[in-house]
Amino acid sequence: IEAIDSSGNVTSENADFISKTPWSAAFISYVMKKAGVTFGSAASHTQYLNNIKQYSNWKILDPEETQIQVGDLVVQNRTDDKTNIKNNQKFSVTPYNGASHGDIIVEISGNTAYGIGGNVNDTVYKSSFNLRGGKIVGDFFVVARESNQSDIDNYVRTAIAEYTLWNTSKWNELTANAKPKLSEYYSTVGLKLV
Repeated sequence: IEAIDSSGNVTSENADFISKTPWSAAFISYVMKKAGVTFGSAASHTQYLNNIKQYSNWKILDPEETQIQVGDLVVQNRTDDKTNIKNNQKFSVTPYNGASHGDIIVEISGNTAYGIGGNVNDTVYKSSFNLRGGKIVGDFFVVARESNQSDIDNYVRTAIAEYTLWNTSKWNELTANAKPKLSEYYSTVGLKLV
């Protein structure tokens, strides 16, 4: 029997693991695996970017020169939770490393792109990003693009289904009912939520 506290949340042991173990790259890796896409799953966004360079079905593109399309995986710098220092990764400097976050673009409307990512506001979240001349605005350092339209359709559909599940269930990462799904995300990248 799984222990949950009186509020219906996961145990403090699970909460501690979740708070110390970012799951946004695990979410992206899970979506790709579930969709049957060849992808270099990893527990960090920069590592899966380094991994997918070996696959001919993926292109690594410079966001400053790339018109965003549905299915693009956009990766941006973020502040490291432990050091409180903002990453400054650039497209041209490889291998990629440092604190980052990735979203799968699922919709484009006018000058706005909508992306789904995990571990945003403690849930699976749909974010909006401004476009200027079709290019994404912000501290993005990579656009990763799959070449197979069928694969793109599959992982975009999978990302939307995961977002819909979390949104309609009103889950956050500490909701006990979300624990099996979080466990699946973590296990995709070799981590275990006990």
